[in-house]
Amino acid sequence: MLRALLLCFVLWATLISSSSADPMRLRLRLSSGPTDLDWSTAGSQITSFVFANIMDGLTELDGTLIARPALAKSIDVSPDGKIYTFRLREGVKWSDGKPLRAEDFITSWQRLLDPLDVKPFAVMLSNVVGAMDYSHGKLKDFTQVGIKVVQPNGIEVTLVSAQPYFLELLASPVLFPMRKDLLEAHGRRWSEPGKTAVLGPYLPVSYEKGKRLVLRRNAGYYGRAPHIDSIDIRIIGEDAIATAMFERGELDVVIPVNFKESESLKNTPVFRTARQFRTRFLYFNCESYPFSMPNARKAVAMAIDRSKLAYPGKQGFPSTEAFTPNELFPEGADIKVPFNLKAAKEALAEAGVVAEKTALEIVALSNDENAIALNEVADQLRQNLGLKVEVKLLARDFFINQITIRAAPLFYLARGAEYPDLNSFMSSFLSDSGLNTMRWKNPKYDELVKNAAQLPKGSERTAAYHEALELLVAKAYAVIPLHFEHFSYLVSSRVKDFMISPLGAVNLRTVQLTR
Repeated sequence: MLRALLLCFVLWATLISSSSADPMRLRLRLSSGPTDLDWSTAGSQITSFVFANIMDGLTELDGTLIARPALAKSIDVSPDGKIYTFRLREGVKWSDGKPLRAEDFITSWQRLLDPLDVKPFAVMLSNVVGAMDYSHGKLKDFTQVGIKVVQPNGIEVTLVSAQPYFLELLASPVLFPMRKDLLEAHGRRWSEPGKTAVLGPYLPVSYEKGKRLVLRRNAGYYGRAPHIDSIDIRIIGEDAIATAMFERGELDVVIPVNFKESESLKNTPVFRTARQFRTRFLYFNCESYPFSMPNARKAVAMAIDRSKLAYPGKQGFPSTEAFTPNELFPEGADIKVPFNLKAAKEALAEAGVVAEKTALEIVALSNDENAIALNEVADQLRQNLGLKVEVKLLARDFFINQITIRAAPLFYLARGAEYPDLNSFMSSFLSDSGLNTMRWKNPKYDELVKNAAQLPKGSERTAAYHEALELLVAKAYAVIPLHFEHFSYLVSSRVKDFMISPLGAVNLRTVQLTR
């Protein structure tokens, strides 16, 4: 009875309070915000949709995750699939009135590859002729990289080999254009509201880091004008606080909502779940003892019984032995590391690790779900192998620092696809990838993945990725898949057409508000 009354109250509060809300302002909560508004560093799926709504790229993804022209008016591809020529739309202007130029893409991509300040996602251009040599300092002249301006107002990109997902890749925020004059005028502060200029449907007007980001409709946007005048994004770490604000009608959307709130609201119309191309892994620091030894990694991998990992809010984070969601690579579902306690103990002994003398920390972001999930993992490793394992939960900045300085022997982190292709996952484990936070290196893996990336979809490509994945997960034991990640979120009844894609994207252009 009490539960029924609670559900009725939530619906009543949402409906009543929405009548007094501003009909042209969407109030949205995120659990964390971007470090700044520099889209070349966009990584988190939760926050990258901000960049996709203040900017546009050469292409954009439609509802089926297929690329279509955006800033590009036309796209021509050579018969061998190696040369792409993009002609830009006429009349497109930045929010400060200056025209979009082909050179703005050159500025952005050269900055992404800067050998003195290489960004983690520089790997996205790894198949462009000369890009990695320039990024690694081997090639000094950027004009030798396969990116150039062609007249009238076009860009020509030359690839090392055909890349079947290249157009989908170009929809990623890190490859959006950038203005050289703004970079020179403002340095690292170029992306601040009041200094930056954008091309998307919304313009950032204020940003208090970790607190609030306000977007306003860009009057000079070249495309169809969005329905909503402004987006008020609140950065609220505590789900309980955000949910209470939602129930009082102070928020229209809450992304994400954790298992505690999910349990009380999941049977109401305001509760939604979005399946993601995203896996939560237990990563090893492969450069530090004891996990520099494959047998030590094998022991941990085989000592975890995933069938007993009852992650809270299981509809949001089901446990898994698979590397990626089935939609991305169903052929890889057979690659698993089974629970085998006998083999785990033998591997630990072969590694020469004395369990009772080995103290380990599992480092993760601080939240309730991670605490419960990782304490279960730690309990299994204590009971099954006798290891002295502790869970260390950290605030976001401290967590990133621990990984960056290589202080964490084990860390729990989600990896999501930036574009709808398996390579988005697989390329992050390449030896030279800035996303390879575990420092695992294997020349054979590199060869297989780089070869697969250039193959058309088919049996040969599938076989190459399958072999690489088997090497990564079931032979080198470099990473342990633990959970698939889904987003649970809340949407007020006054919000229409709000959807989260499997890539974590939200197209605010189509969202509408009712009174």
